[in-house]
Amino acid sequence: MKAVIERLESDWHRNALANNFASINNRLAKNGFFPESLEGTYGGMFPRTVGALARLWSVTGDWERLASVVKYVFQARKDNAFERIPHVVGEMDESGKIPINCGVDQIDGAASIIFAWTILAEHDLGLAEKAATFAEVTTITDRSTDAPYLSTCTSWRIEPGLVLNTHLEHSREWNYWHAYDFLSQAFVGSALERMIRLASLTRRKEEESRWRERHEFLRTQLKTSMKRALPDGREIYAEMLLPTGREPLVFDGVSWLNLASFASGWTGLEKNVLYQTVEYWRDVAQIQWGGPRLTACEWTPTEGHTNHTYGKMVGWDLLAAIEMGATDIAIGILDFLEKVNTTELYAEIFRYDPQRRCWDLRDAGNGEQAVWLTWALMKTRALLGLDNSNLTMPSQ
Repeated sequence: MKAVIERLESDWHRNALANNFASINNRLAKNGFFPESLEGTYGGMFPRTVGALARLWSVTGDWERLASVVKYVFQARKDNAFERIPHVVGEMDESGKIPINCGVDQIDGAASIIFAWTILAEHDLGLAEKAATFAEVTTITDRSTDAPYLSTCTSWRIEPGLVLNTHLEHSREWNYWHAYDFLSQAFVGSALERMIRLASLTRRKEEESRWRERHEFLRTQLKTSMKRALPDGREIYAEMLLPTGREPLVFDGVSWLNLASFASGWTGLEKNVLYQTVEYWRDVAQIQWGGPRLTACEWTPTEGHTNHTYGKMVGWDLLAAIEMGATDIAIGILDFLEKVNTTELYAEIFRYDPQRRCWDLRDAGNGEQAVWLTWALMKTRALLGLDNSNLTMPSQ
């Protein structure tokens, strides 16, 4: 990994990482509002991004900032008597109320908030020991791991026993998908895993037992319902299963969704199957452009691969490469960023135009994408023994 370390320590990568981390911190309002876009591409704050912020600020020890964004989302839910975690929340108005800009139901967004809260609570166990706070998160966890999202009635052919996302925000077709997707399994599974640990630490036996049962059920169903065989006999995880009104249809593509467990840290899957999935995706979806190696965000056997990728996918793939010992992949990613990310902040989307032979970038500094990529780079540096302290400074 010597060549990877040399690139991470280059002036370009150190400056880019420091600039992005500063931008992430500086945009946060004192009340916890975190704008998703600096260029106006997206309005409001996306609660799903809080999961990425939890990853980042837990690495940098910035617990006050993390507490403020988690509190802001819970306050928005309370202000609007909203049952679930909203998709987008707005800026607090003069009366102190936080509006909901979009109430679309995304189960991965709910899991991201549970995930973020557990990271915060593991740092400050007193938070988990507060009955009212734990009860609120318990309500969200129970709702997110029961029917119609996670149904145990698998005797019916329509139920694969996996987490259903009614509004999966996918890059495919630039649209929502109604699917049992790998990303939702990875984040709901991780949220459950973390809530089980907190329930055990705070001696909440009833909740711990209920969540252990659901977590074990999900792990089992992942083994039986989420895998598919390649022509050469290798097993990989499906990108998603599509409801049909009858038996769900296994989608035969692969995409960045299959990297989600490297972000969530969920341990309830088979590593060999995961690694084979990632290797297959890299083999079939490599973008041909004459520069550093990069994998496209999605591929299907009938349409091939696209020519674009996202910031968070680049970061998740970097962590996968480090874990899997794929030095050439990690080098390609770092060289790609230095060559293509010409804006001061990390872009949301990198799209290659083969006719013009150039890359188009969109929404530099995008919250979700820039935060995940910043965390992945800092995590990679830490895994390789590099010091992040001179790149960051936690709030006082």
